[in-house]
Amino acid sequence: MALRQRESLKALLTGADMVVLVAGLGGGAGSGVTPIIARLAHNAGIFTVATTVMPFSYEIVRCQTARTAIKYLRCEADLVMEIGNEDWSQGRGDMPVADVLASLDRHIGERIRGVLDNANQLRV
Repeated sequence: MALRQRESLKALLTGADMVVLVAGLGGGAGSGVTPIIARLAHNAGIFTVATTVMPFSYEIVRCQTARTAIKYLRCEADLVMEIGNEDWSQGRGDMPVADVLASLDRHIGERIRGVLDNANQLRV
């Protein structure tokens, strides 16, 4: 689908200095589309940051899909930050899954803010 919509995606990227991609990897959407958008941005000379959430290690097929996507992302994005579901959930005790995921969302937001803050300091 993303390959068929390349021109539309390119139009969305027009005028951007930086693109931040956030995706859960291991399924079809994040693993399939994110590397394509990263390639389009890279080819357009846009600084590209990808923050990815990796599946749990017991999700064997999803892990294989995610590793393949990361391989492609590393070729196309300027910065790739991986966060493992398993790593993130360890040490959270009996915290409900919804709370673990909410804390992961906050962590991703903080990482992206850090990248944007650093980028803004470089521009000044």
